[in-house]
Formats: sequence, structure tokens, C-alpha cells
Amino acid sequence: MEPARRSAANPVIAALGTALTGVAGYVDAVGYLRYFHIFSANMSGNHIRLGIALEEATPGEMVVRFLPIVAFGVGVVISELITHGTTRMRRLHAVAAVWVLEAAMLAGVAVGDHFVRAKGGASDLVLLALLALAMGMQNTSLRHMGALSVYTTHVTGALTAACIDIADGVHALVARHGAAGRGRAGHAGRYFGRASWLLTLPICYVGGAAAGAAMLAGVNMASLGLPSVILVVLAVFARAGIRSFKTP
Repeated sequence: MEPARRSAANPVIAALGTALTGVAGYVDAVGYLRYFHIFSANMSGNHIRLGIALEEATPGEMVVRFLPIVAFGVGVVISELITHGTTRMRRLHAVAAVWVLEAAMLAGVAVGDHFVRAKGGASDLVLLALLALAMGMQNTSLRHMGALSVYTTHVTGALTAACIDIADGVHALVARHGAAGRGRAGHAGRYFGRASWLLTLPICYVGGAAAGAAMLAGVNMASLGLPSVILVVLAVFARAGIRSFKTP
């Protein structure tokens, strides 16, 4: 999150980051409620539960917790390999391709769940792994669009960076002694502005999770159709409107 703190957020990229964070919260909630109460986007909780399973020596729980962690990591690697283009434009188009591929994977999970209804079986483990793979692919994709570097499948870093910016802004306001203090006072608005945007990410994550839970209760795994459509729209926007703004 450090680059996001130290550079102003391009409004377009900031909006994309907000939307992607909402998508992650949505998918995380759907996966958690549908498959073993395991997170497919936020890996910190899975690491804790994996440690507990190791202490309790429960092999089945170890496998169930370890698999999405591996899948998530593979997704990050795949995304990085796709987006490492030689030119800026190629990288930006590759990011759009990652989002379309992610959308296809979410749709595939929805279709697979419809045809394979062995709840709690090996098929559910595969579908959970696909969700984690898709989330891993999304997590680092946005940073290739410019200087704004946020990870969109977890929000602890955003919350921490926002609080640091708030502290910096307060310090800038109260620092009144000496030339250095007067200079910092002029940056208070920038600190608070950046913090305001960063704080929208946890809000969007929670909102996305609430929407995912509600949609799952209403239409079951067809609920994954909504984030799939959003990802395709974001990809089309990125491809069509990429020349209309400059990244920092």
C-alpha cells in the first residue's frame, strides 16, 4: 500500500480499484457461505485456520484450508505473467484480459456448481480453488495501470494506509513551528483526501460482501453472474477508454 499513500490517486484508476474491491468482497462472501466457510479472496483467515488445523492434527481441514492458499498464489503468478508486457499499452490491455478471464472463471464456477451438487465433496474443493485462483489473478492486476498500487482482495493494507495518512494530516495541521512545519501544513488536505479514498475500500468490501450474501440467498450460485458482468464492463471500459486518461 505504500505507493498508494505517496502518490495521488488518478480518479479513473481509483474508481476501478473501488469497483474491484467490491467485487472481491462479493465473491469472498459467496465462496465463504457456499464452500466450507473458507475465504476465497482474503487469505489471512485461511492461514490462521490452517495453523489451528495443524495444531489439532486434522488432515482434512489442513487440505481444505491449504488448497485455496495455493490456488490464490498461482492466480497471482498467472496474472503477473500475463501483465508483464513490454509497453505500457500492452500491459493495460493485458489487465483487461485478466479481468475477462477472471469473469469467465466466476461464471464457470456458477455453472459447475449448478451441475455438481455434491455439497462438501471433492467437486466443491475444485470450485473453491477456482474462486481463489480468480481472486489471486485480480489481486495485483490494478498496479499495472499506473502508480496507484492497491491489492483489491483484502483491505487491511488500505485501512492501515488511510490511518497513517490521517495521522500525517493531523500532524501537518498541528505542526506550527519552523519552516518544515509550515511546509507540512500545506499537505494536510492531500493526506486527508487520500485517506478518504482509501477508507472507501473497506466500505466497498463490506458492501460487496453484504450484496453477495443477499444474492446467494436469493438466486444461489447464479449470483456470481453479477461480478462476472461487472468485470467484463470494467475490462471493456479499460480497453476503450484507456487513451482518455493518463496514469500517474
